[in-house]
Amino acid sequence: MKKIFSFALMLLGMVATLTSCSEDRDSNPNIQTPTTFNVNTPALADQYIQLSATNKVNLTWSQPNYGYNTLATYAIQVGLVQEDGTVDWNVKETTDADGNTVTENKFLETTFTNCNVNIPGEELARAINEIDGVTDPEAYVDNGYRKVALRVYSAVYNTAKEEIPGSGIMSENYVVYNNMADYCAVLGKGFIYCVGSCFGGWMTPDAAHTDSYAPYRLFETEIGSNVYVGTMDIAAGDITYGQQAADEAKEYTFNENGYFTNPEGEFVKGKGSWTFNGYPGGPLQMVVDMNQMKVEFQILSE
Repeated sequence: MKKIFSFALMLLGMVATLTSCSEDRDSNPNIQTPTTFNVNTPALADQYIQLSATNKVNLTWSQPNYGYNTLATYAIQVGLVQEDGTVDWNVKETTDADGNTVTENKFLETTFTNCNVNIPGEELARAINEIDGVTDPEAYVDNGYRKVALRVYSAVYNTAKEEIPGSGIMSENYVVYNNMADYCAVLGKGFIYCVGSCFGGWMTPDAAHTDSYAPYRLFETEIGSNVYVGTMDIAAGDITYGQQAADEAKEYTFNENGYFTNPEGEFVKGKGSWTFNGYPGGPLQMVVDMNQMKVEFQILSE
């Protein structure tokens, strides 16, 4: 999703608010370890399904028996069925304290608390990309329709979001969508646009000007970090950009080391603006931290 950081115009951003529901399971020591549960064969298992960023795939399963009425959390693992009938499951490799490589099951990002769900097609495609080893969009190859396996992991978590020992269980079986096609859904670093007189002119920050603003982007330091960094060459003159809620202009200066960071509470979406008069010209390093609502500017020596 594109985000727009506006100099002398506006700051457009999206803050995802995550909510959760939980119950105190710590006080119930009598959890029963379930022995099995099963995934149901999908009604559309033989249909041709082209995954996309907007469609969903339905999956249902039986509820594990934990011995009492509890709220389980379900995670879904994706696999590719090979020609010999075996399944290549999506996994991740980590390193333990002794430096040994540990292989762990990798599940879709979205988890569920019911047994009849609609799985985002984008997450399924991304998992298939990962199994294929695609990390660069340029390396993506369309493999057409393939057999995609799905299985479910169930567990109960306490209020600290820790899995209760003995509650985790993988479904006894897996089901197969026999004709499912992925697309290039490789997750990349997000970016924001710099908009203003020194960044290609005063074009409106919308989809029509995406190509024009492409050179004026700050990219995430890591995927999902929500911290954006970049260096741009800016001509000598005044720099103005929008940031605070009040519709008023404020003037600031770089310190003796050519550094600036915003006063606390002043980096928010709004109409107001900050102005730096007499910029000497040359490269300016910019850091935009959307987690802490903080910006850092550093004039670099050429």
